[in-house]
Amino acid sequence: MKYMCIFLLVFLLGGCSPANKENISNIESLTKEFPANDIRLIDIHLYRSDSYKTQPELINVFSDEKEKNNVIHWINTIHKRQDIIIPNINKIYVLQFHYPNGSSEMSKYLAYVEGFNGNYYAKKIEMKAELLNYDNFTKEMLASVIEKIGEKDWFAVEKLVILTP
Repeated sequence: MKYMCIFLLVFLLGGCSPANKENISNIESLTKEFPANDIRLIDIHLYRSDSYKTQPELINVFSDEKEKNNVIHWINTIHKRQDIIIPNINKIYVLQFHYPNGSSEMSKYLAYVEGFNGNYYAKKIEMKAELLNYDNFTKEMLASVIEKIGEKDWFAVEKLVILTP
């Protein structure tokens, strides 16, 4: 009986360790990319089909420490890497993190998408010209944006509740 308990304990702990290491690795990968201590501003952009402005449109700016900390806490809620399915995307946000870089500033970008199924995903992206300056944006163009960002290496995340609209 004693050996059976030891065997079960080793089996269960051994089975749990890789998943925990993977989750820790996922969390570390985004938290290292977006360190909390030096963020100056966070701009929130949204691809909107109900606006006459060039897309993605700036919808909010966070400069308050509490708001910035809420976003960083949200980044720490990632679950696991997974691919997304393009037709299931309802909204695409781009979070732009501003960091001091000597006498200038540098930006890092995180795409955040909301699915029709109520799931949310985030991915570090390089903001390229092909992702900017959409005129007359329609819902049908969301798939094109996701194709340019890529369907792989997204993280499942919780809903970011401080976004508007």
